[in-house]
Amino acid sequence: MALRRSIRSVAAELDVLLVSRELSDEGGDTLIANTVAVYEALDPRTRRRIDGLRVIHSRTRSWLILYPDRSPLPPEETAKYLDVSHPAVRTHAEFGRKSLYMEWNLAMGIEGMADTEAMDPIFEMHDFTVRDKFVFAHRWCPGNAVMWDNRFSMHRATLYDDSRYRRVMHRTSFAPAIPV
Repeated sequence: MALRRSIRSVAAELDVLLVSRELSDEGGDTLIANTVAVYEALDPRTRRRIDGLRVIHSRTRSWLILYPDRSPLPPEETAKYLDVSHPAVRTHAEFGRKSLYMEWNLAMGIEGMADTEAMDPIFEMHDFTVRDKFVFAHRWCPGNAVMWDNRFSMHRATLYDDSRYRRVMHRTSFAPAIPV
């Protein structure tokens, strides 16, 4: 029974499982930033400045920036990915801890600010978030499985040459409560 309780409490905190199947010989590691630690490390003035902000995440606008060499998304794809507004600071419903949620690669604005004005705090928070002290780098071995709480972290793969190597990962996402 004690083991069952501890598994439940771990599962309540984790919502992504990533398993490696095929790996590139170079690169392709996964970097995971702890955005709870990031928020807690911000000075009180910065916390007051960003608390209450709502960040506009846009998959379609970010596509043009992230993939400039690819074609724009066709209209039927664009229609699937509407812009979404999220709090810049999220609170975990169960644990009450706050975290930063201003991911530079999707955040395209802040409600009530001109887009050009909004990008300064977005980039400032991104630069703070990716400091080594907040980031865990996982170097994959075949068959590795890693879980994390996607609501309170940011992740990305390091670059690798996808014209020379395949990187096959299997991902499962669980549906936890949405933080506010």
